Amino acid sequence: MRASAMGIDINRETLLPLARAVRVFPHGTRASTLFRWITRGVRLRSTGERLRLEAIRCGRKICTSAEAVQRFLDAQSEDLPSSPGQRVRTPAAMQRASELAFKEAEEMGV
Repeated sequence: MRASAMGIDINRETLLPLARAVRVFPHGTRASTLFRWITRGVRLRSTGERLRLEAIRCGRKICTSAEAVQRFLDAQSEDLPSSPGQRVRTPAAMQRASELAFKEAEEMGV
């Protein structure tokens, strides 16, 4: 899954080689981390889907854009709980809860 169906528009977005794009993130984030987000992505807890950082190849360099980074972070932030006390359940936990509810409903004759 891509962060956006549009992809990177080189005419409208600020291209950043990975070595420069790491400066947008907190200390300790490396270009190899960005490359992993581009190739493997991150798994969203709410849906289990993979979210990948958009990138394009510029000659021998791989570039992303400031706007693609923003879309990537926004999409991950949507996956956060809406209230501080709310817990995010993993897809496996949701499946177990669903199976338990189904079993309880069968026992009740519903």
